[in-house]
Amino acid sequence: MAPYTLRNTKGVSVRDSELGAALVSWITPDRDGFPGETLLGHDTPGEYLAAGAYMGALVGRWANRIEAARFSLNGVEYPLIPNEGQSLLHGGVNGFHRILWESEQDGDSVIMRLDSPEGVHYFHFLKRPQSGVCHTIIQRLGATCFSI
Repeated sequence: MAPYTLRNTKGVSVRDSELGAALVSWITPDRDGFPGETLLGHDTPGEYLAAGAYMGALVGRWANRIEAARFSLNGVEYPLIPNEGQSLLHGGVNGFHRILWESEQDGDSVIMRLDSPEGVHYFHFLKRPQSGVCHTIIQRLGATCFSI
């Protein structure tokens, strides 16, 4: 799991990780020019996986809470498996924040991609997995650290 570091001419550096496409470091100079970390985070991928927080990560397939871990679509109720009390939060225990994204450095940028086929990152939360509620989605993220 290779972190990528992007830098600009103003002394800012941003490091991201393939795990959850997470920002794991953002160093920027203070008013006196001394660089300092501005993000909360962990030191190892294992700590990110063990944590209950979603620090720096992209969440998905959805963000925020689904109250009572259920939703209705076209008159059909879909019960889900809760991961925060009785609710479902940020894609659940195996959401996008826990998945290794494909990545490549492209000059001064990093491109990250996650293919999420129907049934792979979603149906483990449905109590009736054959429901056909969700379809394949492809996430693509590009990041560049530039100077203004």
